[in-house]
Amino acid sequence: MVKRNNNDPSTSCPASKIQKTDKIIENNQVCERDDRRIQEIIDSQKRIETTIQEIAKQLSSADQIQMNNEDSESATATMIGCPKKSIKNETMLESGKSFILKHIFKDVPALETGKSLCSEWEDHFGALWRMQIRHQDTFLAIYLDFMRNENWENLTTELNFKVKIQPVGCPKDVYHAKATFEKNRKTVTNGYARLINWDEVERKYTENGRLPLEIQVKVNKTIDARKADLRSFGDERSEFSDVTLNVDGELFHVSKHILAYHSDFFRSMFVGNFKESTKSVIELKGIDPYDFENYLEALYGKTSVINDSTVEGILLIADMYGTQIIADTCTKFLEKESTKKSAKKLHMSCCYNLEGLKKTCLSQINTTSEIKAAIPKNAQILDRATMISLLEKLIDN
Repeated sequence: MVKRNNNDPSTSCPASKIQKTDKIIENNQVCERDDRRIQEIIDSQKRIETTIQEIAKQLSSADQIQMNNEDSESATATMIGCPKKSIKNETMLESGKSFILKHIFKDVPALETGKSLCSEWEDHFGALWRMQIRHQDTFLAIYLDFMRNENWENLTTELNFKVKIQPVGCPKDVYHAKATFEKNRKTVTNGYARLINWDEVERKYTENGRLPLEIQVKVNKTIDARKADLRSFGDERSEFSDVTLNVDGELFHVSKHILAYHSDFFRSMFVGNFKESTKSVIELKGIDPYDFENYLEALYGKTSVINDSTVEGILLIADMYGTQIIADTCTKFLEKESTKKSAKKLHMSCCYNLEGLKKTCLSQINTTSEIKAAIPKNAQILDRATMISLLEKLIDN
């Protein structure tokens, strides 16, 4: 007969007590996991709340990005060699056809010679744009990349752009450039092959391997080789018009009555007590003649001119000149026909005051990936209410 050992826990504890102990341990583990998850959510909410506060400060500090006054030091540069800094402040107007690209490049000091890093492509005014950095020999090269779609094949684009790169703890270095992207070239690159000595990149410009970069783009003029395909507002129509509009040297012979009927801006100009009301030729500044011609085409009834390549430029003019009928037509196109992503449509709705489109887009943006895609790197693209709405959706997810 085997003698029972009363000091052995395995024999002294009943099975029910062991199971109860295991259950307690399991419950404690679940509680610990829950506590960690709750803490993660709290930390996430704190980060989002901090982001909201930062965005609110940005939005309340200015209605628009001040492209001309934020730099304590600016510079001019050539396309070949290392650009020289200059005290001269070469400004680039933010009004009109302009946008900003922002990105933080990671692990930059480890970039091998001859290799590149690129930001994601972004849709602006019907074309795709991105930033590219390259370890070029013993220099850091920075480029602006431009990709056309099939509707841009016959267009030549003239633009100015500013490269902003900031040494750690110092004011931003700003380099100005001009570029012309010729027609019949699908992808075009322009920028600086030798901007900064590579040994300075890690020492002065990166922190934890991260390099923030910003490029501000101002499209000055788009030249269309297929101009004959559009309705003519040239000299042959002068006898049927009562005013001529001069846009960057291109003359448009139009009717005051049509413009005044549909546009708040032109109604004030032609009906109000402005000196322009008596002029036969009026100069319009800060707009692209290509966009203005497309705007006139749509206003005169040829709405087929509105497509994914032209719609943003037309909306820009319609918003500037208070032309609701064109804004409504563009909204209908974006809701029913456009292949642009919901995030881009949302950005456009905020930029051009399309409240109906904004509500539609917000209802379509629900998943975490969709919400993150809709939150722009340039926070001032969105109004405060829209940004907070997206961040609240992110918290709920």
